[in-house]
Amino acid sequence: MILEDNQLLCQLTGTVKKVSEKENNIQSIIRMLNEEYGFAMDDMVRDFNIAYEDMDTGKNKKLKADLVVFNKEKEHIQDNIIRLCIIHDEKVKDSHNKKGVEASVKTVLWDIENCEFALWSNGLEYHYIQKVGKYSDKKSVYSNSSQTTIFRDGHASNLKYNFKFFLLGNLLFITNSFYRKN
Repeated sequence: MILEDNQLLCQLTGTVKKVSEKENNIQSIIRMLNEEYGFAMDDMVRDFNIAYEDMDTGKNKKLKADLVVFNKEKEHIQDNIIRLCIIHDEKVKDSHNKKGVEASVKTVLWDIENCEFALWSNGLEYHYIQKVGKYSDKKSVYSNSSQTTIFRDGHASNLKYNFKFFLLGNLLFITNSFYRKN
């Protein structure tokens, strides 16, 4: 197969994709999840639609997740998602009112029962979010905050990071943010 200068071959799907900042970020995260964290390529899916309930309006909504990881060798349905990745290009800021961390990850993570970890990245900033506690009726949460190490990072010398604890509804989250040093 011969690729044009503005094309690349997706490591996950084997399909030709147009080169862009976002696509390069997606490819980097696919490689990281596979090589550094040991998730099998067969357990990852791109562009997966997530159904969730908007906590402010109570309306059912959908979000297209750029990359999800499923329980090993399980059916590729929302209930089997264990990792959620929302990926953007460098222009999108983590505080964006529709595409930022709060708007795109934290509200959706609530409705994915078995998904404990999520990643939001624009290639410069990496926000690792851990849902602490078990999914319930959104009224009672059982805290399991003894585990605060979320992910390890092999490039720590090039990054600065911080941890934040916050509540969304009655659910406690831990956010671990990494920023590439310039």
